[in-house]
Amino acid sequence: AGAALRRSMILSPDTDPLNPSFAPVVSVVIPSRDSIGFLPEAIASAQAQTLRGIEILVVDDGSRDATWALLLGAA
Repeated sequence: AGAALRRSMILSPDTDPLNPSFAPVVSVVIPSRDSIGFLPEAIASAQAQTLRGIEILVVDDGSRDATWALLLGAA
């Protein structure tokens, strides 16, 4: 058995994380492993916050379900 693949995705509704001047006010880190049933609600909750400048980081720890595909579609 090989090591689990760890991947991360940045979902930032208010800002562009590729912009060098990007400085999030708050970072929301969502750890995930085979959590496709809960992840859409967790992401939506973070995106619904009224504070501007939120950085949402989802860390996928080797999911075997469609978690990573969901994140790619959300990016």
